[in-house]
Amino acid sequence: MKQHKTIYSYWLKDSLAVMATLGLDVDAITAGLPGLQVGSRQSSSWVEVSVARQLWHNAFEQCRDTALGFKVGKQLSIRAFNVLAPVLSHSPTMAEAIANAMRYQQLLSQSGSFHHTLRKGRLVARYVPAPSHTALHFSQVDSVLAAFVKALRLLLDEQASLHQVTLTGPRRDDIGLYEAFYRCPVYQGGEAAELEFTADLLVRPIIGADPGIYRINQTLAEDRLSRLLNVEQLHNSVAEAVANLKYAQADIHGVARELVLTVRTLQRKLSQSGSSFSLIQDQVMLKEATRLLTETETSVQEIALLMGYTETSSFSRAIRTMTGRSPLQLRQATVRAGTPSSSP
Repeated sequence: MKQHKTIYSYWLKDSLAVMATLGLDVDAITAGLPGLQVGSRQSSSWVEVSVARQLWHNAFEQCRDTALGFKVGKQLSIRAFNVLAPVLSHSPTMAEAIANAMRYQQLLSQSGSFHHTLRKGRLVARYVPAPSHTALHFSQVDSVLAAFVKALRLLLDEQASLHQVTLTGPRRDDIGLYEAFYRCPVYQGGEAAELEFTADLLVRPIIGADPGIYRINQTLAEDRLSRLLNVEQLHNSVAEAVANLKYAQADIHGVARELVLTVRTLQRKLSQSGSSFSLIQDQVMLKEATRLLTETETSVQEIALLMGYTETSSFSRAIRTMTGRSPLQLRQATVRAGTPSSSP
């Protein structure tokens, strides 16, 4: 079974807050998406990658603004970077700040990651999406690029210099907005999204960096990274047990037996990890049902049985509750848009 990849929910919630200021209906955008209903039983510190990606599809469908992700990313607060913010702020040089961003980016998102190379002496940060049954929307990538550049400029007192930016996806309605923000040429239609920085960037010191604060926060980041890996193992084990027990038919008692844990211990571990059994069950079922609907020709009736439902109508209601669409609508939307992939 594939790994249970997640995104830090506060990053998404900050994104939703910005979307609200742009006039979008965030309740409609998040309707039925597990892990994003604030105050409900599904409220969580982490959200499954496919759910986060669906959020961006929903947001774009609502406004059809090709600059949506860019507008959101450049307005995100530095607080959205969680523990990564103080590590970056107190790194001795920009080279170390970027190295730390690469190392600790999993603390924010596993939907994709920056890989860096050198090109003619210039640093190139290429965004590589993680595999998922839900396609990565170009708006989500745009938001990551803009937020990353904004954070670097805060560290360098607005002096982070870019040589060029490459975007993926369709042509933007007003590329001038992007070039004004990035202060460099912005190219469209690339195979991968890239930020290419000027050669002198790496040697620049971070303004106001404190070595003592840096060591403390780097230790904290290392601890959280270690705990995150343990959390991933727990979530993956629960997800695999849910699948083995036929998804909807699984309950916490059966999963606890599979993992050789008491129910109370499993509940406590999941709560401490910022999740819950019902949340993981919903996310795993939605992920597999979406895969079967979009990547195979298996009938809805057969998928319902595979998901542990004895009645197709119950399965259809569950999918509609999670996504706002019926199983057939999900399948038809995919046929119109093309088969999903892991790339934007």
